[in-house]
Amino acid sequence: MDQDNDVAAKTDDEYTDDVASVTSAASTDCPTPTGTITSRPTTPTSTSRCWGHTSVIHDAAPWPGDTVIIVVKSPNGQAQALTLADGVLELRNDEPLEHQLGSWHWICVETGGWLGFRNAVSGKYLGRVKSHAIQAQVGHHQSWEYICPRRHPNGGYLLLMPDGNDRMLKIAVHQGKGTCQSILHVTYDGETTWEFIKV
Repeated sequence: MDQDNDVAAKTDDEYTDDVASVTSAASTDCPTPTGTITSRPTTPTSTSRCWGHTSVIHDAAPWPGDTVIIVVKSPNGQAQALTLADGVLELRNDEPLEHQLGSWHWICVETGGWLGFRNAVSGKYLGRVKSHAIQAQVGHHQSWEYICPRRHPNGGYLLLMPDGNDRMLKIAVHQGKGTCQSILHVTYDGETTWEFIKV
């Protein structure tokens, strides 16, 4: 009965103080998260019109089921979309991309925890062909099509692929050296930063 009187005698501020003291004591004993994230954030970095769409989400995190435009930013700051035209990968500028032939929409998929990107028109996946060239020529998502986007501290993503020997290769824009028959190749060196634009 005395406990009931004590409870009734407490003010709201006293209850708040008790909760705060329990929270601070618990947080020093066992560092646990203060919240739970049940879904990915949906707040876009920015929305605008580009590549023929009236509203897009720039700097989106790639997620299975999303349709994205994969964009590389060149050193001069101009963005170019990864486009599949007549079975060949190309980098194309925004203007007037919407009036050109080719497909720059990629559907993000997941297999065994690995992401991949399937062209929305051809159904072919980005992946390694022959040595280090990157193309979109196969209709399956297996180890040579596995991609791991890694957030870059300066924005955008590095696109990584397993090399089969416990190392990761970076997908980079080919600079015209060697015998690579693609605009993209994988390398251990260098960095090409990519952006995903959700459409």
